[in-house]
Amino acid sequence: MRDHPNNRPVLVRWPRFMVYLLGVSPAGFRRVLLQAVAGATLLMWDAHSAWAACSPVAANSVVAICSGSTTSQYGSGGQTNGDITVSSGASIAVAGTYAIYFGSLTKVDNSGVINATNGTGYAFGVNADTYATVSANTGSISASAGGSGAAFGVYGGTTTTV
Repeated sequence: MRDHPNNRPVLVRWPRFMVYLLGVSPAGFRRVLLQAVAGATLLMWDAHSAWAACSPVAANSVVAICSGSTTSQYGSGGQTNGDITVSSGASIAVAGTYAIYFGSLTKVDNSGVINATNGTGYAFGVNADTYATVSANTGSISASAGGSGAAFGVYGGTTTTV
């Protein structure tokens, strides 16, 4: 009886009528259960990875803490009045124009690394279209530009305070 179909290992055995009440076949139920477990595992794994360095996402009047490392810029230029803390050991190293980009920026407290590298044009470590304030800077803020572009570690269109 070794090869009998009822002898295979089962993770979850619900009575068939319960599975059919849910509106799926037993095979479909197992598939959905496996996808749910795999998805939950991936979410837990990603929560501890270094992909999302700044939390919460950039928004108006956000108070954000950046820890870990990322290669994605924080902010799109449409946000205002951010209060952003880049923790010691954190890194926002972007191969592009901006590392941190807000329309106006209340302040950046930096103890990590903020860097933008653009090989074809302008580059900004911290950019704010109207005003930028950087305080408690024990980390590094830098930018590297290529072509005919200029590089700015910190740029505030109207006022810059460091």
